Formats: sequence, structure tokens, C-alpha cells
Amino acid sequence: MRIIHMSDLHLTKDGCPIWETNTMEHFNQSIDIIHGMQNIDVILVTGDISDDGSEWTYQYADRLYSTLGIPTLCCPGNHDSQKMMLCEYKPSFYQVLPHSCIIEGWKFVMLNSVVFAEDNPDQNKSRGYLSDESLRYVKRELEEGLPTIIALHHPPLEPGGWLNRRLLENRDEFNQTINSYPNARLVIYGHIHYFTEVQQGHIKYSSSTSVGFAFDKDLPKFQIADGLEGFSLIEINNDIIDITNVKLYNIFCNNQRSIL
Repeated sequence: MRIIHMSDLHLTKDGCPIWETNTMEHFNQSIDIIHGMQNIDVILVTGDISDDGSEWTYQYADRLYSTLGIPTLCCPGNHDSQKMMLCEYKPSFYQVLPHSCIIEGWKFVMLNSVVFAEDNPDQNKSRGYLSDESLRYVKRELEEGLPTIIALHHPPLEPGGWLNRRLLENRDEFNQTINSYPNARLVIYGHIHYFTEVQQGHIKYSSSTSVGFAFDKDLPKFQIADGLEGFSLIEINNDIIDITNVKLYNIFCNNQRSIL
């Protein structure tokens, strides 16, 4: 099975640049790359499709994902408008939570780790939190016993450096919950705009770099790491999980297409 993990597109209405970066062009490039890849079974998007929460951004993402014809599952990020993404805009192609599905004998569970800011219900906190309802939902899905991949926006592990400030607040409770299920095999997330891969016991954890603009834990806080934009390719073969960090810069500038 081959899975694309994308995160942090940060699209803006009409493709206006942010952080001196054309995030729409980066998204277009990622879609072009995936068009050239073979045997992709599902695309998982772990939040921040939009930077400004505009309907235009969700329509644009929906239209481009539909050109791939690959099942696409999404969960919200802290920059997404939960009202627009989960209630008002009805995508014609990609699917949003609450949603789980089974592909090739593996279960995919999408979670919402975004919480509203107390002083402004139209804004989200940067840090994440999983509600008691979400934790109970994870347990119910894992109790079915199928090998499971869990996707959310906020990191349940510390990535290091200044990126440790951008975490899931109740990560200990989440990790303790899933550690009791041997069929919990992979947790993927975004938010930090930085690729990581860590094995802890029977569970592999991995964050995808950002499609829109990347960071690096070893660079100064919020400095753009040009050239690190991209997504992850997850390959599962005989229960072995391999993850490749696919960089847009390498594909387009160096023509490194061996993974396609």
C-alpha cells in the first residue's frame, strides 16, 4: 500500500502570497508530482488546508484533489476555519472528519485536535487538544483490532528545538491510550512544518514537512527553510512501514524521480 501524507498547505484566497511565498504554486507542484506517481491508495491531509479560512481555498483544494481521483481524507488544523471546513463548505471530492475507513486491511482514523481560543470563538489556539469524546472514539476504532493509522494536526511528541512550543497539550494521555493497543501502528501529523520519523515501541510517529512553507528546528524561530517544502510517501509492505520525505525542490530542480 502507498499513502501520501500532506500537511499545512496554507492556501490563501486567490493565491495571494504569504511569508513572501506562493503557497498555491507549491500545492500545484505537489499535485503535479502525485499525478506522476504510481499506485497511490489514499491521500491523508493533516490540517491547515487554508491559511485564511476562506471558502475559495477549500474549493481550490477540492478541485485539484479531484483531478487525482485518489481517495483523500482531511482533518482540520489551527489555521483552518472549523465553521467553513466542517460545516459550511461541502466538498465534492475530499472527505473530512468524523471519518474512518478501511483500505487494504488497514484502518485510517482522522482526529480533530483543534480548539477555539477562549477570547475569540472565530480563532483557534496554536496548541492542540483532544477532547474526551475524541479519545473515546480512538479507543472504539482501535478495539476492532485492525492495524490502524491515526492522523491529527498537532504533534503528540516533542520534535526538538523551538518547535517544542507547538504541541498537543494532552499528548501523554493520547499516547498512553494508543500504546495499550498493539494494532496502533502509525501516527501522522503536521503543524510544525518539519519532517520527523520516530519509532516508539510498536508505534511509528511521523510529521510531514509543509507543502506551503517549511521550518527547521535548528533554524531561528519562524525562519522559512526554503527548499524543504514537500510531503511524505508512506509505503506499507508485509506490515513494514517505510516513510520517504519528498521535497518539491528536489523533484523539480534535480529531477529525482526514483520514488515515483
